[in-house]
Amino acid sequence: MTVPPPLLDARDQAQMLDDLRRMLPGYVPELDPAGGSAALTLMRVFARYSASLGVGLNRLPARQQLAFLDTVGTHLLPARAARVPLVFSLLDTSPQDVTLPAGSQAAAVLPPPLPVPGAAPPPADPMIFATESTITLTRSRLVAMYTIDPATDTYTDHSAQLTTGFNTFDAARQTEHAVYFGHDHLFALAGDITVLLLFTLGNAPDRALDVAWEYLADAGWLPLERDEMEDTTLGLMQDGQVSLRRACGPNAKQETIFGHKTFWIRGRLRTPLPSSTIGSALPVINDIVARLNFRKACLAPDAAFTDGASLDVSKDFTPFGSQPQRFTTFHVASKEVFQRQGARVSMEFTLSVPGGKGGVIASGATPPAFQLAWEYFDGTRWATLDVEPAAGSTKGYAFETNDTVSFRCPADWSETSVNGTKNFWMRIRIITGDYGHPIRAAVTGTGSTLEASTLKVPVVQSLRFAYAYVTDPAALDHCLVYNDFVFTDHTDDCRWPDRSFSPFRAVADTQPTMHLGFDRALPTGLVSLYADIAPESEGTEGSNAAPFVWEYASPRGWTELGVRDETEGLRRSGMIQFVGPPDLTARLGLGGPLCRVRARLKRGEGSVSSAVNGVWLNSVWASQRSTADRERLGTSDGNPGQTFATTRSPLLESEMVEVQEWTGRGERWRLWFDGVPENALRVERDTATGEPTAVWVRWMSQPHLYRSSSTDRHYTVERATGAVRFGDGTNGAIPSAGRPIVVSYSSGGGVRGNVPPARITEVRAAVAYLQRVTNPIAASGGADVEVVADVLERGPQHLRNRDRAVAPLDVEWLAREASPAVARARCLPITGPMGHAERGWITVVIVPFGIEPMPSPSPQLRRDVVRHLAVRVPATAASRVRVVAAQFVAVGVRAEIVPIESGAAAALEDALRRALNNFLHPITGGPRGEGWDFGETVHLSQIAALIEGTNGVDYARELSLVCGGALQGDTVPVGHDALITFGDHELRLTVGAL
Repeated sequence: MTVPPPLLDARDQAQMLDDLRRMLPGYVPELDPAGGSAALTLMRVFARYSASLGVGLNRLPARQQLAFLDTVGTHLLPARAARVPLVFSLLDTSPQDVTLPAGSQAAAVLPPPLPVPGAAPPPADPMIFATESTITLTRSRLVAMYTIDPATDTYTDHSAQLTTGFNTFDAARQTEHAVYFGHDHLFALAGDITVLLLFTLGNAPDRALDVAWEYLADAGWLPLERDEMEDTTLGLMQDGQVSLRRACGPNAKQETIFGHKTFWIRGRLRTPLPSSTIGSALPVINDIVARLNFRKACLAPDAAFTDGASLDVSKDFTPFGSQPQRFTTFHVASKEVFQRQGARVSMEFTLSVPGGKGGVIASGATPPAFQLAWEYFDGTRWATLDVEPAAGSTKGYAFETNDTVSFRCPADWSETSVNGTKNFWMRIRIITGDYGHPIRAAVTGTGSTLEASTLKVPVVQSLRFAYAYVTDPAALDHCLVYNDFVFTDHTDDCRWPDRSFSPFRAVADTQPTMHLGFDRALPTGLVSLYADIAPESEGTEGSNAAPFVWEYASPRGWTELGVRDETEGLRRSGMIQFVGPPDLTARLGLGGPLCRVRARLKRGEGSVSSAVNGVWLNSVWASQRSTADRERLGTSDGNPGQTFATTRSPLLESEMVEVQEWTGRGERWRLWFDGVPENALRVERDTATGEPTAVWVRWMSQPHLYRSSSTDRHYTVERATGAVRFGDGTNGAIPSAGRPIVVSYSSGGGVRGNVPPARITEVRAAVAYLQRVTNPIAASGGADVEVVADVLERGPQHLRNRDRAVAPLDVEWLAREASPAVARARCLPITGPMGHAERGWITVVIVPFGIEPMPSPSPQLRRDVVRHLAVRVPATAASRVRVVAAQFVAVGVRAEIVPIESGAAAALEDALRRALNNFLHPITGGPRGEGWDFGETVHLSQIAALIEGTNGVDYARELSLVCGGALQGDTVPVGHDALITFGDHELRLTVGAL
């Protein structure tokens, strides 16, 4: 639809006079325009003249308005180039770090677009992105990143989520503080065992510590039960003993930790050590020894023999055979039990058939005493084992009842072979007596007779061992302390008496800190990382100064590092850049020995969690542009107002126009350019002699030439078309006739540069060892050239504010001038419902052009607006400008509609839904197709008119507005900082009555 030109000045004579009266005290406070005075008469004449001039201006056709605006330097806003961080990767075999110069190019690889009937084909030229600065690509990799909060003694390791996303200072774990005790034999834990740790402390701590004790097995670190009643140290507050029991679970295993291979027990501190504990009394260990109290029961023998016959002890067996005789021997083996030197061992016998002692040698003879010999092998011979008698017996155990025999394992019990089986063996021999005899012939005084059997052979149903012992106090073989993610070896302090060490200490950081670890030294060039911050965690632009102090690990400790931090402390997306320190050294910490850089929070700053989408090393900003170096514009003919055009357009900022103003030989050229700045001159020299042959002078761009004198080397540029205009000799100098003119510039821009992630993959830079390039996030900030209708609306406002922001309206229009991508802007009052505005801040809400229902400004667009406004607002507020996204009120329509033709109901519903979405779109909708303004509401009558005017609609039975799931009245309330957008529609099409 045709847009009527806006009024340049709608004030009448009375309004003009009122404005003069209001402004008069500020300019001429001593003047009193009383009635009938000459001053009042003069003011009335001026007001009438101004009002008449305004009427004439408002009647100018749009073309003349554009010509007038162009004359005063108000041009179409040029296209904006999309910006994107590019991540470059070197070959794995690269022998060195590589410098990537500014202007290095990469191309976007995009799928071919679908053809659109009647539409012009898209541009065929490739989408080129050029880097904006020179960086050094490093072979080093960022392998560790973690944040630590000393105030709570917690940390969060982000090393595994560097490119997948993480939250800083969030989901934190307690920092580990642990002491590791190792012994090569003593801590080979198995069965029911108690470890006794005896501590002698060197000081009296000011509080008890909660220590979790664990041992290392194949399944990892498993808990040891601490008997609090037997913890006489009271939480390592005094000398005493800590009793730790292992009742069940897998056996301990040997493991190498910090170069020490042994069996391990560790004490892990469960009591946090916040930074406030630095300097407070913590335990200091002077001496520590360990003892073991073993208990294990229900252990079956490894093997058993009766003389040379093997026994199956898993079922009933006869230890002395079926006819025990004198010197019959029962061998039983158990490596686990019999090797425990000094252990108290018990053998539990359960009989299925009790034995009966015999011993009659001849009829009428006195039976010999029954006796068993209990023996062990001491390395050279079988020695007597001191066996305690069974309970209730004074003659020793003779396999007559279920009972338990106990003894203490001798220190010299050794392995030996019995019937070819090597083990720790015990043997039990019948040395006198027997278990009776079978039926046999007996000779008496009256002759030979048969004597009845007295044989009672014992049968053992089960034989089980149990043992328990306490070792002598033994010094530890190994001792390590783990604090601040670093192991410290205190083995010698444990082995030698009166050598103290502290098992626990707080982390060295005193403020919340972010640590970065690199696997090799960084180059002495510009190292660059990009951090992508999630929108929900981004602070407002220009909110605060960077809260971090950056440091690096050097031979002198932590040394301050100069860093350019665009993220301002991970508050927004941007680059983190610094020059690699030449004395950067590896330092132990989380992740092992790494070259470390840390960002320490300044005192008074709070640690706020940031949602980080990813961090990428070897990143650099790139913009969608093509460059032309010293393109020839033409040759001056000496006429006023000459205009030249560049080959490509639109032009981006920072072009350089040069005019060749001298040719010849020698140094006489200096007389021609007295007073011209040295940096505005470019001298061409003879390659053989080095003698000057030509001098080029750089001319300066101006928005208009009305303030330029006849000698000023000024020009204006129409960036949308690439037109370069020079002065007429009165306003701006004329390039001398016959002088060539060249221009160096960058062209590009437009919304087509906002390419998706991972699309810029074609390397076009001639850089050695460069392997690949990609864009981890989408390019943003690209905008097309401003349309004419917008400049007609914006131009008069630019004349009014003179490129300076004094009132909120000035801020809004200047925000729209920051980029053609800005469709709406609203400057919030000092206090507003969004919660962003506060005293001393200029808060601007912007909405970009877009087809999505809730257009949101990209981080790049927000940065562009902040930078544009920062130099145009009062100096006191230049650092307190922030830009935020708008709020939206989603409006839906609930209606019951009767179509003219029932068969077209489906197509009609689709058409109505599209029409409603188009009408309610915040940027392209509204009654005039110009979108909705902040705070502007929609009326039910507008929706009714839209539905009624849709082809195919007969009438609507019901019609209402819906917002937030609730029915609304004739309008929907909209905040002054919010915009209308379309929501869900409930459309029912029904058949009308016949």
